Amino acid sequence: LSTLDLARASVSDHSAIGDRRSEAEDGTTTMPRILNAAALEALANYNYAGADNSLFYNHVACHYLNFIVARLPKWLAPNVITLAGFAVFLCGYTCLMLHCDVGACPADAPRWPFFAMAASFIAYQTLDNLDGKQARRTKTSSPLGEFVDHGVDAVSLGGLQALYGTLFAVGAE
Repeated sequence: LSTLDLARASVSDHSAIGDRRSEAEDGTTTMPRILNAAALEALANYNYAGADNSLFYNHVACHYLNFIVARLPKWLAPNVITLAGFAVFLCGYTCLMLHCDVGACPADAPRWPFFAMAASFIAYQTLDNLDGKQARRTKTSSPLGEFVDHGVDAVSLGGLQALYGTLFAVGAE
């Protein structure tokens, strides 16, 4: 079966993949190959190419980020930068959520958690941009790194939505 045949098989029709299962000598069942040789080769040769054509990035942020990435040690893995940015974001988010409920923030809440969240978000955005630059600089770009980067972005987006709901008092009575 080709990959296209597997994609066409309905969710309830397991015969398309069930026929390809085999039993190993130790009695365990092995799963079928989902990707054929051509797909595996394409995955090995995959190269992400993203672009940001905004005026702010091209005239301000790019220079700032290039200045910082040139000072990072080459042994520093890009995924460490990604996870460090996420940790900083979570610290700022936690500080704010300890003082405000999601959807409503009391009028007498201290101001410092808002500044901590703003600073942590700027740090997160900076580190999120640096991880890709570091990966290209050290030639360690990989599909795993792209997955981790975009996965952290997706999780952070949920936190930002809750944060915006809190800041704009969405759901407050």
